[in-house]
Amino acid sequence: MTDEITEELSYRCKRLLTPKILIAQTIFGESYRELKIGRVVMREQGELLRVELYRLDYTFTTDTVYTERGGRHASSSWPVIYDALYILRNYMVLDDLANA
Repeated sequence: MTDEITEELSYRCKRLLTPKILIAQTIFGESYRELKIGRVVMREQGELLRVELYRLDYTFTTDTVYTERGGRHASSSWPVIYDALYILRNYMVLDDLANA
């Protein structure tokens, strides 16, 4: 069950990052890509992919949802994954409705 959730989140993150031209800047010599959907932020730098959830109550705090290093799961927080998937699902549903 947890492997299926990890694979699903990994798939969704990569699918959302791939088709868009995103911010590309230099940080310590490495470029990165960033995508923000609601309160879900995905950052990819080198072989590191990080998903974070910004909490509205604490504007300067981010919760790590999921981390991948070199395409392999490194860490995750299941309650925060549930919140992030809920936001992504709503975003995708609204996007589908807008395109219909």
